[in-house]
Amino acid sequence: MVFLQLFNSLLKVLRVLFVVGTIIITIAAIFELFGHSFKDFSWKDLSYINVVDPYFSKNIWVVIITIAIIACIFYIVKACSAIIRTMDNFKKSIYFETANGKDLKLAGRYYLIAMIGVPMVIEIIHFLESLLAPQGQLQPFSSDVFMDIIETLLTGSFLYVMGEVIQKAVNVKEENDLTI
Repeated sequence: MVFLQLFNSLLKVLRVLFVVGTIIITIAAIFELFGHSFKDFSWKDLSYINVVDPYFSKNIWVVIITIAIIACIFYIVKACSAIIRTMDNFKKSIYFETANGKDLKLAGRYYLIAMIGVPMVIEIIHFLESLLAPQGQLQPFSSDVFMDIIETLLTGSFLYVMGEVIQKAVNVKEENDLTI
């Protein structure tokens, strides 16, 4: 039970940190759009901002990346909230409930959307630009994130499968209760 309380508290702290991080990223993007840097952070350090892009200006890339980061954080916060609801039920010794299964499945979906779906939009936009750009002017991103994608797929799939297992267990329990 102590582990559940620690894990639950950690998720709540992470959720707050993600929200604060979203605010800071938004402020940094607004500063960058108006030609100033926020503290020592600058979007100019990112490699895909420094590439000569014949289609999108640096400001458009800052907006696209900021929206993608905010979308990622939004879905991560929603995944954390779903897991927190499940952990709260576990603390109350409510294990095999349909709500727990639904929350774990939602957490798996949100996690997959945040960590794969949203970044893929940026990759697709940049890849299409690299195809349209004159030869050698715009290079596609490197694909050295393969292991991160595999890890994300495994984690999101695990959460989803656990939700499905809990829902199946609830159905079996209800069927057993009816036969008695």
